[in-house]
Amino acid sequence: MMRLPQSEFILFIAVNFVYLAATVVGVLQVVARRDSHRDLITHFIAIGVALEAVLLIFRAITVKGLPLTGSFESMIVLTTAFGLAYLIIGVFIRQIWFAAVMSWTIMLMILLTALAAEPATEPNEVASTPFAMAHGIAMILGEVMVLVASVAAWIYLIANRRLKRKNINNIIGIIPNLQKLRQLNRVGLTAGFVFVSLGLISGLGMAYLSTEKLGISMMEWLTDIRILLVFSGWWVLLVLLLAQHFGWISTRWHAWVTLVVLLLILVALMAQLTNVIKSKHDFEGGQTVSEMAEKRPVTL
Repeated sequence: MMRLPQSEFILFIAVNFVYLAATVVGVLQVVARRDSHRDLITHFIAIGVALEAVLLIFRAITVKGLPLTGSFESMIVLTTAFGLAYLIIGVFIRQIWFAAVMSWTIMLMILLTALAAEPATEPNEVASTPFAMAHGIAMILGEVMVLVASVAAWIYLIANRRLKRKNINNIIGIIPNLQKLRQLNRVGLTAGFVFVSLGLISGLGMAYLSTEKLGISMMEWLTDIRILLVFSGWWVLLVLLLAQHFGWISTRWHAWVTLVVLLLILVALMAQLTNVIKSKHDFEGGQTVSEMAEKRPVTL
């Protein structure tokens, strides 16, 4: 993170502090069992989204294109989209539990983003193709919708557990009703499945047309650990939606399996953000934009 240009570093630190403030307010409100400052969480997240948008503009100017070619930019876009999803969905679900869990989730994502905080690199030639752009946008939207569905599933499990214990006083006015949570989960999973499907199709199309440029065969591409994790998540999503449609699974187990899908996606993200899991799914250039500029010949 310290290697970021000064302007980007200051913005990213500001984003972390703003989301941390939203998280702290969420914790205090849940502990106090009241939602008197719920709007404060919304304001903090809105400021964080605005700061991330400015950061993306800076990065777009640096790479002279759509800021989706590197892990850092992709994670910033992902957290921005998730913040926007909260701002929209929060209009309909106004309980403090929803606001708190969403703020905690965004904070976790921004901490993961710090792992990928590097200066902008000269993008791989493949990254600027329409297939690559469609792939990146679709996968980000798919991940956002699965995250939204997972937040709904998590809150549902908490509410369901309290109902079974007949702890009604800790539910009314704090946790959204179970029907709303089921609907939000269903919408999130359906939209997530559609976007991830589009992302896989466009990604395979990009790989097929760019095997020579990437230096990777289709077999190597299909057996890459990150691709296998995403495919696994896609299959679980498909089975989960079919089970939900035909009533093969209880709502409680449906919520747990939703969290399994989220886990697969998080592991796939970690494969991209760290070198713990080796992956060929990398479209960043080897040198930063500033290093490339220094090596270019000066023309008079």
